Amino acid sequence: AGVAAIHVQDLNLLGALSGVAACDNAQTSSNCLAGGAAYWNLAAFSNRQAARYTFSSLTVDGASLVLKATGGTATVPANYIQVSYSGGQIAVSTITAGGSTTAGVVQVNGAGFSINDTMTATVDATGLVTVWQNSNYLGSAQLPNVPTWTTGGGRIGMRLSAGNQVDNFAGGNF
Repeated sequence: AGVAAIHVQDLNLLGALSGVAACDNAQTSSNCLAGGAAYWNLAAFSNRQAARYTFSSLTVDGASLVLKATGGTATVPANYIQVSYSGGQIAVSTITAGGSTTAGVVQVNGAGFSINDTMTATVDATGLVTVWQNSNYLGSAQLPNVPTWTTGGGRIGMRLSAGNQVDNFAGGNF
């Protein structure tokens, strides 16, 4: 999968209630459903950062938030924290040029994430990643004591699998 830019999908394309979404300047939503990654392209955030989005489709498995993305290029960071949802569990992983390591798994209570649920993840200066479903605390995972995951900052973003749709992406320092 390629890298998808963060674009606003305007359901009121050209001022009309057409129901057709605009994605990458195409009047079709098919380009938006192939999956990919998008990263905040402004200055990096501090060592205490958060990101969130709201699921806007029933396909939620494989959706991930990205924290502390550094190195590499603006579209392909070399290092980042990935907080992924699949099958009722959240996997917190560190991704580096040398591979990935799962730091912890957080169990989601009840039915799991669904349409209109918000997934939020934070990471602090000690490398503690904390995850919420809407306003409900789900759990935390402690990352290794390495500056990339603790005292370092970085960009935020998302990685989506084919069929994932999210809305209201936001994040910043806390």
